Amino acid sequence: MLVERYFTEEGQDPYEQVQWERRDAVITGHDGQPIFEQRNVEFPAAWSQLATNVVASKYFRFPLLSPERESSVRQLIGRVVSAIKFWGREDGYFERDEADTLTQRRIPHRVVPTRHQRRSLEVLPVPPPVA
Repeated sequence: MLVERYFTEEGQDPYEQVQWERRDAVITGHDGQPIFEQRNVEFPAAWSQLATNVVASKYFRFPLLSPERESSVRQLIGRVVSAIKFWGREDGYFERDEADTLTQRRIPHRVVPTRHQRRSLEVLPVPPPVA
């Protein structure tokens, strides 16, 4: 399947079109005590604190406090885009070169939270390593 370039320009980095900031994701219980806490996570500046708390607590992969734990929406999007690339190639939807181009710029452009955002993410599992 050939996917024509429409929303992006060659060399355009969709992540550079977003203002990013570091903040803390904290969810407190009825007693005011934290029930979830992840410090210094990277999110688009335009996102609310509620969105930060939900995404960090529900969609960042790997155990809290582990060195592998995701700490940025960029990592989350990268994981999802890698899964799209893997399964698109595995199921014959994309050729290798096309999948690489889609992964680098075009799919992230569609889901990075900007005025250009056209799709939301359904969080996908990490694909198996490509041999």
